[in-house]
Amino acid sequence: MIHLTQQGYFSERGDTGMLTLCICLDDRNGLQFNKRRQSRDIRVLEDMAASCSGELLIGPYSEKLVQEAGIPCRVTEENAVKEGLYFAEAIPSEALMAVTDTLVVYRWNRHYPADVRWEIPAGFTLAETSRFPGKSHEKVTKEVYTR
Repeated sequence: MIHLTQQGYFSERGDTGMLTLCICLDDRNGLQFNKRRQSRDIRVLEDMAASCSGELLIGPYSEKLVQEAGIPCRVTEENAVKEGLYFAEAIPSEALMAVTDTLVVYRWNRHYPADVRWEIPAGFTLAETSRFPGKSHEKVTKEVYTR
């Protein structure tokens, strides 16, 4: 089981040096269309920021989106991420998934065109589901998976 504190997510083991990966998917696990994100919603970014201790870790593709939202962030390459909260807008590498303890999936609750889809990897179990209103989406579903 995971818990959320002001220091971020941590497991029952008590470790806070975990890596939490956040990703946005549509109802059919669509991730991207024509090499671009399917959608965006500032409330999702605000939820990510509230869930991490310190800066939100992002890849270069997400920099403009996150900075425009005024969210504290640090641009880093995926292979350098070992702990913290990382927002992925492309299929995460096997190396990143190997060090991921918690997976947070934000679902748009819509069907968007997609040519890149991503399935929840084996070994992750749904631990928590919640819903909140988005700014551009009537509702966003947040699913938290743990190993």
